[in-house]
Parts: sequence; structure tokens; C-alpha cells
Amino acid sequence: MAARRRPYWSLLARVLLCSAALGLLVWLASFAWSVTYGSRDLYLSLDRGAVYFSTDPLTARPTGWLIERPSGEIRFLFNAFPVLWGPNTYWRGWLPLWLPLLLLAAGGLAAAWLARVRVPPGYCAGCGYNLTGNVSGRCPECGRSAAPPAPRQ
Repeated sequence: MAARRRPYWSLLARVLLCSAALGLLVWLASFAWSVTYGSRDLYLSLDRGAVYFSTDPLTARPTGWLIERPSGEIRFLFNAFPVLWGPNTYWRGWLPLWLPLLLLAAGGLAAAWLARVRVPPGYCAGCGYNLTGNVSGRCPECGRSAAPPAPRQ
């Protein structure tokens, strides 16, 4: 039996799998280059397979964008924690990129599986037309051969 596609699930599967592939390239590139953005209240860095972040306004750091060789160690687990002291509270932590890549790929594979529609016996595998009583051997809608598949041995 051939399968037709559900267009919305098929589109979602393509978007998610392409996003996962692009994310994989970004993840691999993060081991060669470190991209950092700093402002007065925010610090973001894509470095060694993870996104590092901090909202500490008192830490001295470069402002603007910076691209350099990566530094620090590789982080494999998610970590985010608030730092509480005095009147100031800020967040600091990191998110390893393998986690969103895994979620995107799993979602894309699930959407691709849902995109498949099984054609029941007696229907055209190309367009889904009901072939009950058809004696010509061709689908009248799309012209595809309506011959049943050969039995497996």
C-alpha cells in the first residue's frame, strides 16, 4: 500500500527537521567560534555547544557583539539559578544545544509519521478514489494503474 501525505503534518515535519539540521550546524560551529553579546543588563554567549546567559548588571563585560575562539568547558546538562543578594536578584546559567536539537528532531520525526495516511484496500494509492467495481484496471481520476500489488513470497 502506498501512502498519501497530510499536507499540514508534512509541512510541520519539514520545518522541524530543517530547523534541527540548521541547529546541528550551529552547534558544531560553536565548538570552533564563540559568539557573545553583552549589554548593561544581559549577557549571552554561544560557546562550546551551549548558550550561556546572565542578567547580572554588576558584572564587567564587553558591550555589543564579539566573535572569538571558544573558552571554558563543555556543559552537557541544563543549569539556571537565581542569585539572591541584597536588593538585586539576577539569573545565571546555561542551556546545552543538544537538548533543543533533540526536541526538534523528535518532533519532526513524529510529524513525519503522522503525515502518512494509509490508503485502505479498494482505493487508488495515488488519489484515494474508490475503485469498487472498476474493471478497466486504471483509476478514472488520476489514470494510475489500479492493479493490486503482487503478493509477497
